[in-house]
Amino acid sequence: METPIHQVLKMERPKEFIAAITDQKDLWKLSVRVKDKWTVVKDGKEHLELLIVDAKGHDIQVLIPTAYKSVYDKTLEVNSTYTLTNFHVVKNDVLFKVSDHKYKLIWTGGTTAVDVNLNDISNTHIKYKPFAEIVSSKWRPDLLVNVIGVVQDMGYCQLNEGKKLQFSTNLNSFRVMILCDIVLNCTLWEEYAPKFVQYNSDRKEAGLVIVLLKYCKIKEEGRYPLSVSNTYSFTKLFINDDMPEINMFRESLPKDDQTMS
Repeated sequence: METPIHQVLKMERPKEFIAAITDQKDLWKLSVRVKDKWTVVKDGKEHLELLIVDAKGHDIQVLIPTAYKSVYDKTLEVNSTYTLTNFHVVKNDVLFKVSDHKYKLIWTGGTTAVDVNLNDISNTHIKYKPFAEIVSSKWRPDLLVNVIGVVQDMGYCQLNEGKKLQFSTNLNSFRVMILCDIVLNCTLWEEYAPKFVQYNSDRKEAGLVIVLLKYCKIKEEGRYPLSVSNTYSFTKLFINDDMPEINMFRESLPKDDQTMS
């Protein structure tokens, strides 16, 4: 005969969704997909950060401290699904956020990631920030965004100690696939700048240069024009890569534009 304690031990904690997460408790159980991950260097130490998403499409930022980075950088893979339990929930007060969720999750020694690829969670498309919203000030300075566009021309370019590069892009709204003819400055710093310059130096074929910036920041107009720019740790830069997002964007352009040089 089972005692009450055995019955408790057999009980499974119910799974919940990311939208319900608050800092009122730490005993959560989530089924999620790892949407992205990156290494952050702070005070000379590396830690790991993730963006995870659930079956309802809600996402939240996860911080894995230095002590656990080497293990989970190898075992947690982008686009794989997991069941996560036992983590701390704290206010998401970082300077730049990749999720608009009010909270973030902190990995602990007791955190578990099991049920690898056993959860049915679709791989969601990238959500792009329309340039129309950027120029009309419908954005938050602390929330990083994704943008995609066609390089229109090269402006100021200076590759020196600051490794800074500026260029202009002409964006169309990926979601509705309509050219909106809005031009926005883009400034690249550090390793992002020489990567762009090297690509343009090496490419032999004519045609459009499509740039996808994931997790970039928006800089308000002041001394310099309104622009988007990379961060030091979060931003990912793709230039004419053979990937679904860029291929779909290219196919959405009018045929005449697809052959522009």
